[in-house]
Amino acid sequence: MLPMDCDASRATRAWGLGVSPDSVVYLTTAEKFSQGRGLLPQAETSELATPHFPPLFPMALAALSAVNDDLRGIARWLQAALMGINVMLVALLGLRAAGRAVGLVAAMLVACNSAA
Repeated sequence: MLPMDCDASRATRAWGLGVSPDSVVYLTTAEKFSQGRGLLPQAETSELATPHFPPLFPMALAALSAVNDDLRGIARWLQAALMGINVMLVALLGLRAAGRAVGLVAAMLVACNSAA
């Protein structure tokens, strides 16, 4: 297990520890969008910003990069905001479905789940 962990940390060192391969794709896609290389209909697949991944999250990152150039920092703040919105939506869903206690428990479960 340790050699696999070392390989994973070496593979993500350029982007920082804890950045998954999907995250690297989204961050590079956001970089390409911010450079003006977005959804090009007649371009090479390697030049396209996002040939295989949904473009909304990288587009949001690229739009926010006009405020700050640190894409990883922007991604962290955007993910935190989206997580807070998810917790509130689950709380409202639980509240409407089964009452206040269920909404609170459901929101706490989503807030404590790191994979959400």
